[in-house]
Amino acid sequence: MERIERFYKMEAMVQGGRIVTAQQFLETLEVSISTFKRDLEYLRDRMNVPIDWDPMERGYRLHVKPGAATYNLPGMWFNAEEAHALLTMQNLLGDLGSGLLGPHVQGLMSRIQQLMEDQTGAPVDVSKRVRVRKAAARKPRSDCFPVVG
Repeated sequence: MERIERFYKMEAMVQGGRIVTAQQFLETLEVSISTFKRDLEYLRDRMNVPIDWDPMERGYRLHVKPGAATYNLPGMWFNAEEAHALLTMQNLLGDLGSGLLGPHVQGLMSRIQQLMEDQTGAPVDVSKRVRVRKAAARKPRSDCFPVVG
């Protein structure tokens, strides 16, 4: 697991006020105690992620103080093929909206939308910038069919 992946995993493990022991971190991340401590120190000092040790619960928790500076983990960057795949998937899932599978793919649709948001948190309206055309949706010209036939 890459270091940045560990950062996201560590942050996700303590979300929602959950208490996570050092042993749980070590088992989930499959790292040594020294690597865990370095990653934790980096998250705290460089990325301002408020993961604190709770001596009463004997574990780590996300401790967001009111009025404290917010933190953001580094964003995700997509190459052209990955962005194209996400846009295509979003378009295909959008077509299922009123069908039988529609309610079951809403979670995936919202996750794709979340991935497509920019770093400021404002949703990127990709549908206004990019149009995915389906080959089956194109209408053939009537004068071409006799020539091809």
